[in-house]
Amino acid sequence: MAEISAEERTLTLLSSDGERFMVPEAAAVQSKTIKNIVEDGCSGGPIPLANVSSKVLAEVIVFLKNHANGSEIEEQKKSDETFLKEIADRIRDKSPEWVRNLFGIENDYTPEEEEAVRMEYAWAFDDINDD
Repeated sequence: MAEISAEERTLTLLSSDGERFMVPEAAAVQSKTIKNIVEDGCSGGPIPLANVSSKVLAEVIVFLKNHANGSEIEEQKKSDETFLKEIADRIRDKSPEWVRNLFGIENDYTPEEEEAVRMEYAWAFDDINDD
């Protein structure tokens, strides 16, 4: 019996809000986190991505597929620029708290450290939109 190639195998990725995504392994392992899970032999069932919402995961999968399909370097650069622009547009003029919430990032600053940063870089906190 012939072994199934990485291009043919699929992995199930499970977003933080419970949505399942079937992704070709060749695309999924473009992510180092997922690659490590596969290499460690822990990809037999759905791979939970507790800090990634289905909306963000869908966009990441498009990015991974673009890098796995062997497209030309210029096409990949253009795709990367579009992807990163979407992310930058999403977080532009947002507060650090809003961005942390969006990406599930824990605030590791003490209140005193955060206040010092806000005072030192006060210009960076002008025109922040918390919606």
